[in-house]
Amino acid sequence: MPEAHTGTAARIADALRHGVTTMQIRPGEKLPPIRTLAERYGVSRNTVAKAIDRLRAEGVIITRYGSGIYARPLDNPTLEQAETPVEETFVAIGRRLDTIARDVADLKAGQAEILDLLARVVAHLEGSDPPPAGTVTS
Repeated sequence: MPEAHTGTAARIADALRHGVTTMQIRPGEKLPPIRTLAERYGVSRNTVAKAIDRLRAEGVIITRYGSGIYARPLDNPTLEQAETPVEETFVAIGRRLDTIARDVADLKAGQAEILDLLARVVAHLEGSDPPPAGTVTS
């Protein structure tokens, strides 16, 4: 697996995520610059940038270009803050979709291939499974 999912970047993302979810890093609080985080963890800035990208995709942090990296504000719901089962379900679905988007990006598949796969998923969910890929139909 790529480092972004299992290596040092993932461990840094886990540590920062833990800080945000346990409120050690307060909502809206500015995180240290990437350079400072790289020094703190003894890694390259690129590794920290991968961790930051992952957290941004998950909605744990936000980036304000020219200003810095911030813990997400409270108006951005999370599973911990969801007030109803419906909100909790939608937040969970959003997180899963973020993971799927990262996985698809890692595939480096072409747009046509991705659209074909997506159409097959939709057809399956609607109960009208299309024939397997590569099957010739008349």
